[in-house]
Amino acid sequence: MVCTAKDARHLEDLASQLYTVLDEGHYLSRACPWRPAILKTVFKLLDFESPRLLLRLARLILVVSYFDHTQNHAFVRVSF
Repeated sequence: MVCTAKDARHLEDLASQLYTVLDEGHYLSRACPWRPAILKTVFKLLDFESPRLLLRLARLILVVSYFDHTQNHAFVRVSF
């Protein structure tokens, strides 16, 4: 799905804010009660063709899907 540069930048900012909020609330794990809803919403956004947005969404998907609360996900913070 093609979006304007302004829309893509707004979605990138929202994805970054979502990551920050989830990280601060300690919800970046498999134990998160809203994990299915978060992943469902993020996967819907993968249709956009903005590389920066896709990177931010990939970070969210990786952390929420594959890391549990006992693991350190610092490498994801540094990578993006």
